[in-house]
Amino acid sequence: MSSEIDEAHKRLVSLQPELGRAAVPQLNEASTRFHLLDRVLIECLGWPNDQIGVEEGADEGFVDYTLRSINDRPLLVIEAKRLGSLDLSSATQAATEVALNGKLLRPLRQAIRQAVGYAPMQSVSIACVTDGNLWLFFQTNRRDGHNLLEGKGILFPSLQSVLSRFPTFHDLISPSGLREGLGMVQLNRAEGIRVANEEDQRTVSPPDEAHMRPRDSLAHDASLLFRQFFAGIGSDSDPDMLRECFVETPESQKADLELQKIAQKLLSGIETLDTGAGAALQDQLERAVSAMQSETVLLVGNKGAGKTTFLSRFFGGVLPSHLQKQCYVIRVPLDAIPEVDKERAASWALVQLRDRIERALCGNRAPTYDELRGVFFSEYNRLKDGPLAPLYKRDPEEFRHQFGLSLEQMRANQPEAYALAFLRRAVANDRRLPVIIFDNADQFPAGVQDNIFQLAHSFTIATPVLNIVPITDRTVWRLSRHGALQSYTSRSFYLPVPEAKKILQKRIDYVYKKLNTDPNTARTYFSSKGFRVELKNLDHFAQAVERIFVQNDFVSGLIGRLANFDIRRMLLVAERIFLSPEIRIDEVLKGSFGFNPGKSEILQIHRALIKGEYDRYSYKENEFVYNIFWTDQSWPASPVLGLHILWMLKARLAKARSESIDTRHWTANEICQFLEPTGAHPDQTMVVLKRLIERGLIEPLDPSVEVVATSSRVAITDSGVAHIDLVRNSDVYMEQMAMATGLNSLRVFEEIRNERTKANAASFAKIRQIFAQYLYELDVDRMKLPKAKEYEGLREARLIIQGLISPTPRGTWDTPVRSSPAESIGIAAVSRKWV
Repeated sequence: MSSEIDEAHKRLVSLQPELGRAAVPQLNEASTRFHLLDRVLIECLGWPNDQIGVEEGADEGFVDYTLRSINDRPLLVIEAKRLGSLDLSSATQAATEVALNGKLLRPLRQAIRQAVGYAPMQSVSIACVTDGNLWLFFQTNRRDGHNLLEGKGILFPSLQSVLSRFPTFHDLISPSGLREGLGMVQLNRAEGIRVANEEDQRTVSPPDEAHMRPRDSLAHDASLLFRQFFAGIGSDSDPDMLRECFVETPESQKADLELQKIAQKLLSGIETLDTGAGAALQDQLERAVSAMQSETVLLVGNKGAGKTTFLSRFFGGVLPSHLQKQCYVIRVPLDAIPEVDKERAASWALVQLRDRIERALCGNRAPTYDELRGVFFSEYNRLKDGPLAPLYKRDPEEFRHQFGLSLEQMRANQPEAYALAFLRRAVANDRRLPVIIFDNADQFPAGVQDNIFQLAHSFTIATPVLNIVPITDRTVWRLSRHGALQSYTSRSFYLPVPEAKKILQKRIDYVYKKLNTDPNTARTYFSSKGFRVELKNLDHFAQAVERIFVQNDFVSGLIGRLANFDIRRMLLVAERIFLSPEIRIDEVLKGSFGFNPGKSEILQIHRALIKGEYDRYSYKENEFVYNIFWTDQSWPASPVLGLHILWMLKARLAKARSESIDTRHWTANEICQFLEPTGAHPDQTMVVLKRLIERGLIEPLDPSVEVVATSSRVAITDSGVAHIDLVRNSDVYMEQMAMATGLNSLRVFEEIRNERTKANAASFAKIRQIFAQYLYELDVDRMKLPKAKEYEGLREARLIIQGLISPTPRGTWDTPVRSSPAESIGIAAVSRKWV
């Protein structure tokens, strides 16, 4: 069981004795709900009170409970009965799948009908009948035309049966289980849908059997060079390279200028506070410090835009040195937070800030006693002259000891006040500006992000400070509408991601610059990086990288889109291409790889991208290219369903480009509902959506979302658009997916396998033709597109696949076309038993 399920299980075990004592036959329906149901729902399963509707009106009467999502969408209705009124004394005490119209559930038949009557009014698909001891879950609508009572439910005859099969119970009624659609999955399994629809699939080139192809020593040296000079962008390894390889844009130059103005303005204000030395002026100085105005700056850019690199470069080189010396830069890297502390990220960030402020002000070491006394001098004098004056006169050493203990207690129990004292000291005594950077806050849920913004803002009230928060545009949009940015003023600077070719060109220029210095200096520098390749070859190496990636827009453009314009990922994609055995590095270094590659060289690049260093496409090894034709063997949908979803979201993006960011997104539930009339079951659609999110082809509006739920809002990414282009334009992509996709037709499998053994241009073209025909006909068989205007986009997506089929008549193949598309390629029969 997962940790969440484990914790809920422990809570129910601990509650069981109390529930047993409360479960007496005299309980009426209201008492049953109060003593049993409320405690299970709230204390055990963690349902918030505001997500539980009680006695809500419906045409048939009143719904006892309606469980709702955080955005108030109904998820499940509960029909509660008096304890003991649902007597199934003859039944087994084990949890089991049961037929709703069977003899066993005859005593529950009226309660089932009541719940079914309420469910449509609440727009929910799952209902529960319970007396607090017995629990029955079932679906409230069917999509196969059969009577509701012909279906099956899941019965827990007692609390003991709940405990014995608790993960299933948790999926059916917990907030996370219903939000993620796991309750419907359990009920589908009870119906036997997955068994009824499971199909046998064969893969021509199983990705799990991929083998790495050997590299020669030259390729190994090139790998070292590429990783250190092109993929390596960390400031710790080479700050000089970091500064010189940053690609400036008009937006970054504006941010440089404005940040410098902000820092200079704040420092000018601090300098005017120099009213003389001496403890007598301390209070006056602190009051003046508090009256100054601070600044909060948002550095906006998509994930991987180089926001952290920009700030390291700015405070390490762009900001004039005399201003750098007047700043204490304290960076709190929120991506370093341990998993166990993520729920209390603001508290963790505060402790990190406290520790880093100490070290920043004390020369990268812990403060001494005398330094601490200087920071807390006002408190020292207050205790010396006030509450602890007798102790100070009697035993000054013991007073010092007690004062030190009080500071340590303050450090542990009041980290915010402790940190603030150091910030005040930086301004009042050192006359330096504290710059606090809360980095990588986007990974957290909305509530945690709000807490971090509030923490940052709390310091701006008490002392001059420059707060900088790198953040994505999606997070800015959300927080400006529903979060902390509504309340606090801030300035924003946008940092766009440069083109991949400009990023690589900067690194190439850096190599050339090093090579053009004194030869001995260059040799020392490169050898210190561990390079085995001779110096004279470095120039050829840089030229080779320039020819492939900088001189060819189609390569750099594809790299950018597949990496979603994340700088680190773009460099990794470029490295993948350059180091693949498909690209002969010895030929590239000789200059035989042209500036304007022809079709054969384009195919090389695509093979390098898709296969990497392996002999075939591998899903696990390739994080940038995804097989959108994958289908779940246990419950297969159309293999074109992923393309349909991407096409829908691409059309949505094009329509909403000039509108607000949320209009580009659809909820997963809306996508499921839109596709359901085509025959795509919502659960199948959710499986595909989750995989597309995992591989970055679509993204949730909330960047902190880790598990997509039906309420999640999603939009297509640049990588998703790039994958549509791969389907349309990349012969290599289609031939590799043909061999990596599970095929349910033995004849198609054998045809593709036989063509693969020939390994020539004609055979690969035939593979693409066979695969496209297979995809098209299976899509026609499994998705019936309604003849309505709304579904024109899906027909366009299907036409993409149809356009890949060779104009050669299908009858020239070994087996003539039959009347049924499924029969023509031997597709295994699939019984549609939709719920």
